[in-house]
Amino acid sequence: MIRTARQFVALFRYVCARSLLSQRWVPPLSLYLVAFAALFAGGGDARGTGVVSAVLLLPISAWMSTTALNADDTSQVAVVSASVGSYLRGRAVTTITAMVVCGAVGTLGIAVALVADPRHGRPGGALATAALLAVATMTTTVFGATLGSVCARPIIQRQGTSWLIAALVSVIAITAPWSPFTSMVSQLAASHAGPLWPGVARVVAENLAVSTAMFAGGLFASHRMAS
Repeated sequence: MIRTARQFVALFRYVCARSLLSQRWVPPLSLYLVAFAALFAGGGDARGTGVVSAVLLLPISAWMSTTALNADDTSQVAVVSASVGSYLRGRAVTTITAMVVCGAVGTLGIAVALVADPRHGRPGGALATAALLAVATMTTTVFGATLGSVCARPIIQRQGTSWLIAALVSVIAITAPWSPFTSMVSQLAASHAGPLWPGVARVVAENLAVSTAMFAGGLFASHRMAS
């Protein structure tokens, strides 16, 4: 158990260091910060601006997950797999690393949304608003990072193509009227307090079901193709 935890932490640090020092994560993080600054320049309601900030993390987390998984060539993937015990574990931890980093960035968005709102999240209260935005951030980052892992090598070999597909699916997920993310934005951005948790819980349940299926399917497919 302790050895597994140490392997996880070591691989987490490796992925972060490799992706940041190689500047592979600089473009998506920079793009998010620019959009973030533009979003909060005029202040606004914490729930409305906060959920838009959370939704922006969907394509950003997909981008970061894809670039992290595409960073290593075949020989380096073999080395990483051997160091953590298996190919599946290495790929899973790399994807989870992108989720965690994006979640940490999203936490900044929640804090700024509450501070920039003169009413600090009312109606509903600051704590309730923070909890709702935290759930929204978790939902988008989990789906985005999972989407990125499905689009990365060896499932899609060309890096440009993998990002193009991830970006297209992200845009559809954000804008399609039948998408649960569109429903989440409309609910949290509404001016009235309303009973938000049932609707948000449904979105989370749908997202986790789809993300789990994608994650398991992507791991299986990538393992078969890499063998």
